[in-house]
Amino acid sequence: MRARGLCVAGYLAYQQGDLLRAQALSQASLALSRPLGDQRCIVDALLNLGGVAYYQNEYARAAEIYAECLALYRRLGAPAEVALVLKNLGLVAKDQGDFARASAFFEESMALRQQLGDKRGVAQALFSLGLVAYWQGDYARAAGLSEQCADSCGELGDQMGAAYALDTLGMAAYKQGDYARAADRIAAGLQSLRELGDQMGVAMALTDLGTVAQAQGDLARAGQLHAEALALSWKMGDKRRLAFCLEGLAFAGAPGRCADSARLLGAAEALREAIGSPLPPAERADYDRAVAQTRALCGDEAGFAQAWAAGRELPLEEVIRGALKR
Repeated sequence: MRARGLCVAGYLAYQQGDLLRAQALSQASLALSRPLGDQRCIVDALLNLGGVAYYQNEYARAAEIYAECLALYRRLGAPAEVALVLKNLGLVAKDQGDFARASAFFEESMALRQQLGDKRGVAQALFSLGLVAYWQGDYARAAGLSEQCADSCGELGDQMGAAYALDTLGMAAYKQGDYARAADRIAAGLQSLRELGDQMGVAMALTDLGTVAQAQGDLARAGQLHAEALALSWKMGDKRRLAFCLEGLAFAGAPGRCADSARLLGAAEALREAIGSPLPPAERADYDRAVAQTRALCGDEAGFAQAWAAGRELPLEEVIRGALKR
């Protein structure tokens, strides 16, 4: 009973974005359940630990843990959990830029959810497939899948699922040049995520809203939004989100802080390399355009390159502290 209680507490800590506590509680659960041979408790604790590894951007470890979970859940005859792990494996593949593999995992997960009559699981799969479409640059498909997800979540009373779908809808609108609609959708999702206490989701929505604010020419607001997202992501240890925040801050602060912007971009580049999460291909053109504009605003090519190189070498904590003092 204690092992199971620790496992559930670990899951709750994970849902709150407290990854270190989630890891400690789940490991304590595992230490008790392994000698007892409680396979269900073992795999549930492992699932928590896989989520922690994923959000800490330890993709190889996350994939390894999830593979073990998949085998155990199949052995236990737990199809709903199998579908969940397939989705999680898809998320790992997506963040590593392997979109074909991610889609295959999501499709398999959705097929299983449909067999189970799990409407909420199907909605989650629609969201995941919409996210892959977005990162592949197919914004019309991303919007269509996200719309289906939002409608389904609304019918099911799934406020969190609807909030994430609204964010993807907003970003698809942003990519299609409809900034007002983008800001409206993302802000609605952000409000729900704040109410639900989903700190990871809040950080994501803040980053996206900052990107839209920058496109609208409101650099001051964009900087504030990216800084809030940065502080949250640093607190939670979500390094992949940190990279997006650093890049957003760099582009929002370019006009008067060229060296700072270059350092932030250098730090973000080094961080992406360190965690093995490259900039998604669909973002490359916008990113390259923003870097070129930032470099042009600075005027000092040599100084920009020097500051970028310095950002790559600075300790991440020092970069974050400096960025949050701006």
